[in-house]
Amino acid sequence: MNAALEFKVAAEDDPESHLLQVAVGADVSGRGLERFSDQVGADIVERFPRLGFAEAFLVKAADQVERKPHCAAAELMRDGWAQRVSNNPLDPPGR
Repeated sequence: MNAALEFKVAAEDDPESHLLQVAVGADVSGRGLERFSDQVGADIVERFPRLGFAEAFLVKAADQVERKPHCAAAELMRDGWAQRVSNNPLDPPGR
């Protein structure tokens, strides 16, 4: 992945932004889910079902890429982001 897109917020610098970064990464592409137990993921999905989140998210991302081919989303999509979103462990087949 492009280093410019790997901006990380340190928890000690900005706890709220760090938490948001961790949560969004896990929610969208499964990034960092290994930090949590399988039970945490199962509990979240049970309480807040995904209901086609990955597919809907990728439709919106593709639309943005089409409109803005040089945006950060376009760079992510060129780097295989759609595959990572589609393979998010929170979105297994049948869920």
